[in-house]
Amino acid sequence: WFQGFFNLPEELWAGFLAGWPSLPGNSNHESWSARLLFGLQLVIKIPLPIALKLVQGILGYSLTYGVSLVRSVTPLFGEPPSYAWSPPVPQDQVGDPAAKEEARAMIGQKS
Repeated sequence: WFQGFFNLPEELWAGFLAGWPSLPGNSNHESWSARLLFGLQLVIKIPLPIALKLVQGILGYSLTYGVSLVRSVTPLFGEPPSYAWSPPVPQDQVGDPAAKEEARAMIGQKS
């Protein structure tokens, strides 16, 4: 699997690993058609027994957990949630404010 993955053009596998809008190569994975093309290119570069296991895993996952995986790479079952970039949550809005304040107070007592 890894050999097939890294035999893809670098911008394809690097974009897949980046997996975040605005990072290099991510444009190769932003649409369902680009993700489907990536998957097809990967499947033809790996040995047949591994490709069959991969397809079997995708089918098994879909039967167990629903269509989210298939929807993320095909136009079937509607569009996936947007992969568009959105700004990060401001640091003061991450986590539990009360717990943070308590931790800061405890740290301040030790100093």
